[in-house]
Amino acid sequence: RQGTALIFISLCLSVLDPALLNIKSSVFLTFVDFFLIFSILLLGFSDPVQNIEVTAFFALLVSFFSASQDIVVDSYRIEILDDSSQGAGAAVTQFGYRIGGILAGAGSLYLKYYFAWNTVFMIVGFIIFFLGVGKLHLGVPMFRLVFSSLILGVATSHLGLTLIPI
Repeated sequence: RQGTALIFISLCLSVLDPALLNIKSSVFLTFVDFFLIFSILLLGFSDPVQNIEVTAFFALLVSFFSASQDIVVDSYRIEILDDSSQGAGAAVTQFGYRIGGILAGAGSLYLKYYFAWNTVFMIVGFIIFFLGVGKLHLGVPMFRLVFSSLILGVATSHLGLTLIPI
């Protein structure tokens, strides 16, 4: 579902490559996380019944930043791990992505039973925020990689729930 966005992001990130800008991937990842949280919160406050174009634009922003995060997480994994650990790093990334996706998908639907959709989007935004803060305070790079992939899983799974309120 993010194929087109990944192609677009690949083109954009070739210009905004952290290596070309002399920025570490971890800093760039934090930058992308911030805008991902912000776009999820904006998506939560948009009303698709009142203005579908605004909702679609915010969904596009979430897709853009989650696809950016996908690419930067891979860059970060390559940056922090040596060649012999790349397989384990890829497995950890997939594990975090799948767990985050399951928790966000099922968790969002469960929370919708008790709260309005904009509140559910705020809760997901705050979960991503706290995962991002936790990621910054971890000393072990592999744990940072797990937290980054959890954020990615939560964001992309939650994006699939965007059209349910319509």
